[in-house]
Amino acid sequence: MKFILIFFIIISSLTYSFTVHDPINYAVNLENKLNILEQIDNQIRGLENQAKSLVNQAKQLEKFDLSLSMGSIQNLRNNLQRIIALQNSTQSTINNYTDLQSKFMELYPDYTDDSYLKASDYSRKAEELSKEINDVTYDAMKSLEIISPEKYNNDTEKIDAIMDTAKDAVGQLQAIQAVVQLSAGTSQQLMELKYLIGQSLKLQSTYIVNENQEKIINQQNENSNLRHDMDTSNESSGIIDDEGNLLGQFF
Repeated sequence: MKFILIFFIIISSLTYSFTVHDPINYAVNLENKLNILEQIDNQIRGLENQAKSLVNQAKQLEKFDLSLSMGSIQNLRNNLQRIIALQNSTQSTINNYTDLQSKFMELYPDYTDDSYLKASDYSRKAEELSKEINDVTYDAMKSLEIISPEKYNNDTEKIDAIMDTAKDAVGQLQAIQAVVQLSAGTSQQLMELKYLIGQSLKLQSTYIVNENQEKIINQQNENSNLRHDMDTSNESSGIIDDEGNLLGQFF
């Protein structure tokens, strides 16, 4: 008499023996980066609105050749410091994102999405946006006719150079307008960056799910080949394969 012997324990252990990339963790990772960028964007827009209110104040004062109060000037400096700090936070998020894309590329070197973009393409686009965010500060300094903005190597020097232009009513108005330009330009790059990460989140997470499902199906197919018939018709009973060959005996 023959009956099918299923090795449940073996099959169970083999089903989970291969490595799969968890799409949930991957999605959470990218979602966190999107949330960080959203928070940065909200703060940038708030600072932009504050700067715009200072523009109106400065325009009125300029008519009478009056300067902003010391409190308003300090507020302008604080806003400028905050914007540049938020830019740096964005750069850090971009670096983390490109690192994540590199790891994804190692796991899925053949990946190409519906737009024919690879993980390396997303990294390249993120790095381009990173450069554009740096250019926003450069352009704002150029608008103030600051000579050779590239020579300022750190944030403090950039802030001091911008604030040095705000020594009279005209300079203060120009400095405030430069801050509005700086915040608006940064917000624009953030919008593009959020879209980029959102696209990769949607497409790559779906790809991971499909890949994992395919691996599980393939493993289940392999496990089905581990089923053997057991011959118990005589004292030298044992396991035989599908072709009737004796694989092992029970005595």
